Amino acid sequence: MSPCLAKAFPDFEIAKKFSMQKAQKFSKKSLQDVLIRFPILKDYVNSQALDQEWREHALLDYEKLGLDSDQIAEKYWIKVFNLKNKLGATLFPNLKIVMRLLLALPFSNASVERVFSALKICKTDLRNRMDTATIVNSLVIRESIEKDGGCKAFNPYMAKKI
Repeated sequence: MSPCLAKAFPDFEIAKKFSMQKAQKFSKKSLQDVLIRFPILKDYVNSQALDQEWREHALLDYEKLGLDSDQIAEKYWIKVFNLKNKLGATLFPNLKIVMRLLLALPFSNASVERVFSALKICKTDLRNRMDTATIVNSLVIRESIEKDGGCKAFNPYMAKKI
């Protein structure tokens, strides 16, 4: 299984289904479960064309095209998405949309958890009446101070504005 996809889907069985090895062996016949899991994709892809592209992908001559199933998922799919037909059109437009979404999913929710932790430090029981703008500005200042090496080096004009 691709390490990138396994990390992207820690809670979903989908990760195991989209490794390059399984894609090349065509052990997964359809991508309909992805469309069920992410219904917004139905607005952007044709489900029948997606399954047809998935099957065509399985029939590629991987050696001739230099597609190694052991390479990093992003590099593998970039090579696949750069393939063109004889007219110069992209071979897998629907598959490209789906796989780009799957590869763009965050590896974890750690960054969100960090924001909530910072918010908890900023907004205490004694400071519970702060409005949203004040909280956001406090978090921006806190982040800027941490990144720029302390309060002596802090420049309020260079702080990220929200």
